[in-house]
Amino acid sequence: MASLHKLQEKEFMTDVTLILPDQSAIPCHKVVLMAASPFFDTMFQSGLKEGAEQNIKLDFADSDIIKTLVEFFYTGDIELTEGNIKALV
Repeated sequence: MASLHKLQEKEFMTDVTLILPDQSAIPCHKVVLMAASPFFDTMFQSGLKEGAEQNIKLDFADSDIIKTLVEFFYTGDIELTEGNIKALV
C-alpha cells in the first residue's frame, strides 16, 4: 500500500489545492488535512466558502511554513530549527 506522502506526491485522487502566498500550489486530500489540523477540519465542515472550493488561497503564513506543515501532515516528520520553531508553534 502506498504511503500518504506518495499519494500526495503523485497527486493521486487529491481533491483540494492549497495556493500559497508565493503563488505556489500544493495538491492535497481534504481528509488528510482535516485529520491533521483542527483549522482545516473546521474550514471544511463549517460551511465556509473555502470548504466547497477546489483551490484555497492561504495567505496567513509564510509559504515555507505552510509547506513544512503539510509535509508533516502527510509524513509525521518535521524538522524544527531555530529559524522555523516560532512560526510553526
